[in-house]
Amino acid sequence: MHVRVWIATGIRVLAIYLVFEAAVSSFSAMTTARSLGLENTGVYVVNLLSLFLAAILWFFPMSIAGKIVPITMEESESRYTAIDLAKVGCGLLSIYLIVDNLWSITLAFYFVDSGYQQNSDAIVNLSSGILSLVSGFILLFNTRKVAVYLSRLA
Repeated sequence: MHVRVWIATGIRVLAIYLVFEAAVSSFSAMTTARSLGLENTGVYVVNLLSLFLAAILWFFPMSIAGKIVPITMEESESRYTAIDLAKVGCGLLSIYLIVDNLWSITLAFYFVDSGYQQNSDAIVNLSSGILSLVSGFILLFNTRKVAVYLSRLA
């Protein structure tokens, strides 16, 4: 397996992460804006740019990997396959999603319980955190399936 294929697989995992983050951020922004009666188009523009970047990363990973690792470098073979590396990348991404959102869910439970924030704001924070946490667990328990899918695309 060539180094560029490893990097291309990692680039596709990064694209998946960007889509997850844009979806959760958009969901949170829509529900918060609706509950407060505000329009914040800046959040949507940033999320659209994130989705655009994810699409570029998803459809052109070998081109980007070729820029990172020049073709003139000597190709070295490895005993690791792209599926092995994709499983590691998906596992790390899922652990990051789980750990990152456990804290926000804990705070949201505290705010809902104490009545410190308005109930709708705390529920929005809680629902977006739970959405990210569930996607992290889905990715964690399906790393093999995602890795095989990503390696077929590379």
